[in-house]
Amino acid sequence: MMTPAGLFFAAACLIVGFLFEGGHVSALFAPSAFIIVIGGTIGATAVAFSTSEVLTVPTLIKRAVTKKLPDFSETTDLIVKLSETARREGLLYLDNQLDEIEDPFLRKAMQLVVDGTDPEMVRSILETEVYAAYERHQVGVHIFESAGGYAPTMGIIGTVMGLVHVLGSLSDPDSWVRPLQWLLLPPSTV
Repeated sequence: MMTPAGLFFAAACLIVGFLFEGGHVSALFAPSAFIIVIGGTIGATAVAFSTSEVLTVPTLIKRAVTKKLPDFSETTDLIVKLSETARREGLLYLDNQLDEIEDPFLRKAMQLVVDGTDPEMVRSILETEVYAAYERHQVGVHIFESAGGYAPTMGIIGTVMGLVHVLGSLSDPDSWVRPLQWLLLPPSTV
């Protein structure tokens, strides 16, 4: 919930600050700048990763925005409850309660314990699963870190391209001022 709220708040603060400095809102919506920065960032990121990795990006964004973080105190309470039940009723009694455990990792751990797997083997299996999940998530982390590194570069490239365009038409200022006049002046004076 905080991700979209934080993004909205940051964008609103940038726009309000820009307006306090005398800027006009329409100057912020330049399609060419959007295409250069966003398109260039997506393209550069796509070059750096495989097709299968790039295709996971929409899922990763959805997960970042909608995934609910686990409540650790609730999980701890559940583990304590399960251990008390196992002590009173025996490990096999937990087999009936496995369907009530929502967390797949905890359910797998409890299934291994109920099946009588050696404690060191349970630990090894769960550590391997945690490591595999970590490695799988690192791919997504690297995609967004790379995009975060490419975006400022694309912004600079867009700025330089804009300057080249403006400097190339300095001999005829009307050719570039007139089309951009709506960006520089409030709508009532254009």
